[in-house]
Amino acid sequence: MAIIELVADDFCDDGKCVKIGSVESAIAKRFLADGSQNRFRAEKDAWSYIYTGIVNGKLHPLDQVNRGLLSADNSGDGMVLFDELVEWGKWCKRFDFVRYTEPSASVYAPLCSLLADYWDKPLSELPENLRELVEDWWDMTKPQYRPNMARDADVQHNPTLVNEMKASAELVFYSAVARDVGCVNDWKYWASQKYMIPRETACLLFELDPKHYDCVRDNSRPPLVRALADKIDEIERSATRDNEGKKLSSEKWIEWAQGKGYAVPGKFIEAVVVQKKNAPKKKLESAKKLESAVQEFKAMYEEKCRQENIQPCPIPATKEQFKDCLARVMKIGVTISADSLHDDYLKQLGITFKGGSPGNKKANIFESLFPADEKI
Repeated sequence: MAIIELVADDFCDDGKCVKIGSVESAIAKRFLADGSQNRFRAEKDAWSYIYTGIVNGKLHPLDQVNRGLLSADNSGDGMVLFDELVEWGKWCKRFDFVRYTEPSASVYAPLCSLLADYWDKPLSELPENLRELVEDWWDMTKPQYRPNMARDADVQHNPTLVNEMKASAELVFYSAVARDVGCVNDWKYWASQKYMIPRETACLLFELDPKHYDCVRDNSRPPLVRALADKIDEIERSATRDNEGKKLSSEKWIEWAQGKGYAVPGKFIEAVVVQKKNAPKKKLESAKKLESAVQEFKAMYEEKCRQENIQPCPIPATKEQFKDCLARVMKIGVTISADSLHDDYLKQLGITFKGGSPGNKKANIFESLFPADEKI
């Protein structure tokens, strides 16, 4: 079952009830993370489940103001008991609803920040509140080494830094487990993906090929492998929650992971950097190849017009007919998009069109000059 985390703002009535709108949103985020085509589809599917639960008497929506019972068709702004929601999730065998609570951490002011103006001062010149924190080592440590001592103290006492170090250590440990299951062999492929879902990102952080996720979820696997699956699910939920279930580019996911303190595999970062560096170059090469093909095709067209004693321009055809013939005759291995052959670009090459009607072969001069069965 999918774990659906509900945050404090989703609850009402002293935490006893959950807003139905929040339930729908949380389920939709999960559907998006699992690959739903868009937010509208995800929300529609989420509401279908909730509606079915109400109709079947498993959920009893209440008015948030007077606690009156609401009908299924009039329950969007209502609420349901959390305990009842949990039981409904089990009944439909799809959702495991849990309360998400932010990990508590005492406020810790970093020594590196507090001492920034005092590195070269003797202990006696520090404010009293700071002297108490560093009196054991300040005077016996040379000024150039004091920042390192303060940084070590921050790591030991700052809960946030401790959690980040723990998260990174877990990634390193479980990555070794993942390598025995199915490590990523083609980082270039994942770096080139326009969008990735949270689960794919979570797998990649452990260097596990996402296609092997079902393998680590197999209950017959050793405990360590199943523990790896739990860690992947934990990061997936965090990614879904932080990004509202959205699909992001590999570059954006790396930024998110680093912001959370996760150790992103070096091979993944390197592949993304190379992909980003090569993208403009590939685009330029493709544009040059297309321009060369257009110029050559234009010369062939004008030569055939001369032989047939036909006025070459404006071309008695449509731009779409021109593109179709260009692709067929030149056999170019690039995609001819509307953007790549816009009107201003073609005019610069001396190519204009008189018109003609699509599908009318008599109005398409290319059908007669470049017959489909002709060997070029």
